[in-house]
Amino acid sequence: MAGQIYRSVKVVVQNSTNENLTIQGVAALVGQWADKMAPTQGFVLAQQTAAEWMSVSTELCVGTSAFVRFGSSRGYLTIRWSQPWMGPFRPTVEAVPDLTIDSTIDNTNPDAVVLLATISDCRRTTNPRSDAELGPASDVKPTPEVKPGLKLPKGGADVKPGATPETVAG
Repeated sequence: MAGQIYRSVKVVVQNSTNENLTIQGVAALVGQWADKMAPTQGFVLAQQTAAEWMSVSTELCVGTSAFVRFGSSRGYLTIRWSQPWMGPFRPTVEAVPDLTIDSTIDNTNPDAVVLLATISDCRRTTNPRSDAELGPASDVKPTPEVKPGLKLPKGGADVKPGATPETVAG
């Protein structure tokens, strides 16, 4: 790639799931991929890792548009973006019911947008166990607060079970 870059979109994808995601499809629809920043079909985005790619436009009055499609054991996920020459940046994400894609856009510089897409497992909104199964709340004891300047013995060898920060330091 040579020449002036007029529009760019950097996409950072964070895989916060416990499974590997494999790129099943990829294309720069308008513009092109930046040097050494192109995704490749078959690339594996390992669990709990991130990767980044960038699409650019090197032509005056032309934007950039691209997509990356991932395969998972639960289905396909797609991240699309369009950065036109004029107009707003438009990302689109499609996920399967068991996964979510949260996106954050940094368009501080409208010519060079950054899209952060975090893929994660859907979280349950309710606890599957009842309060009766969990037991009474009185069984839970708060962790004592450690006060600034409190000196504890090295290694904790002479700290007895049930000791509080005050009894250990005193």
